Amino acid sequence: MIACDKKSPEPPIVTPTPSAEAVTGSERIGWDQPAADAPELATIGYVVYVDGTRTALSGVTCGGASAGAGFPCTARLPSLTAGAHTLELASFVTDGSVLESARSAPLRVTMAALAQGASAGSTARAVLRDAGAQRNEIVADGLESPTDIAFVPDGRLFVAERAGRIRVVRPPSASATPRRPNAEPAIALADTLGAGVQLLSIAIDPQFERTRHVFAIYAAPSRSGDSMFTLARFREVSGTLGDRAVLLDGVTAAAPAASAALRFGPDGKLYAAFDDGGDARRRGDAGSLNGKVLRLNGDGTTPSDAGGATPIYAGGYGSPVAIDWDPPTATLWAADRATGGSPFVFYRGALFPAWTGRLLTAATLFDDRTASTVGLVAVGPDGAIYYGTATAIGRLTPARAP
Repeated sequence: MIACDKKSPEPPIVTPTPSAEAVTGSERIGWDQPAADAPELATIGYVVYVDGTRTALSGVTCGGASAGAGFPCTARLPSLTAGAHTLELASFVTDGSVLESARSAPLRVTMAALAQGASAGSTARAVLRDAGAQRNEIVADGLESPTDIAFVPDGRLFVAERAGRIRVVRPPSASATPRRPNAEPAIALADTLGAGVQLLSIAIDPQFERTRHVFAIYAAPSRSGDSMFTLARFREVSGTLGDRAVLLDGVTAAAPAASAALRFGPDGKLYAAFDDGGDARRRGDAGSLNGKVLRLNGDGTTPSDAGGATPIYAGGYGSPVAIDWDPPTATLWAADRATGGSPFVFYRGALFPAWTGRLLTAATLFDDRTASTVGLVAVGPDGAIYYGTATAIGRLTPARAP
């Protein structure tokens, strides 16, 4: 009845096959669009309802018609937050007013935070180029497999090396000459824990100027020969780390390469992520700390506001390598190497205004000066983007100040 006085017929319904798909954000959604010919096809527009919210589809392309199947069309997926979503397509024509078809059968997809991060990372270099010329410099070299970096208020860089050393690098200067780390490491865990130790992540106390505390997660062989995680706290004095306090240990680590992540959250609490210890069943086991993200006080105790009086904050991870918080929502994101993830960070700085709040990953960054792939990425207090290769720490800054 609504269409009976319209010059154009009601547009045909697009009908994708219902399914449940895991997506990364880089895919395109496809459907067969009925239309008499190409001129009629050109009059049809498309929208997608994401969990009931209407959004115009962009980047729609359609090929030639197939016998009895209509025109094959595709469009970019709309922007999706992490988690499960229901997508419904509809077509419309405009003839004095908008006449829209009924919605298609629902298409259910799951956008993982990790996958979305990886997708964003794949275009990181292109977006940075679009933002303007960049200056790429090596700020520290002579390193050995750096796994994490952290910044203290006086500008020094603390660099974690996988073999168990924490190296201190003086604040980067305007000189293009890379700085060498201090000759003596701030700590060498292998000296007391023996061979096989793996230093995975470090974090600086937000109250560092008062406490001088540096936190670390490392894995080391136990007496039984199994590799076990330890979360420890150290006190920094004049570039050395001592007064080790073990906050948590006895958590099985995957062999031969363990994975973990450590950061302070927006709430001032310490978040520690551990791999599943080589057993995927532990990821969903509430009695195991493996495959989980823990939320802790700075002394290793469980916060008084923790749900269920447990430090477990999130679970289901195989090999977490990075955690960070989406700035607008303070939602925790985790990168899981078990599903193809890589280290990432949300940009919080002033040097790249176009990147404010955006996600940067280390997956596709490449340092052309050392011909090495990137193993870590961080945002410094100066707003520069720092990255680590097998032997060096580099820094990206704009060629001109914003």
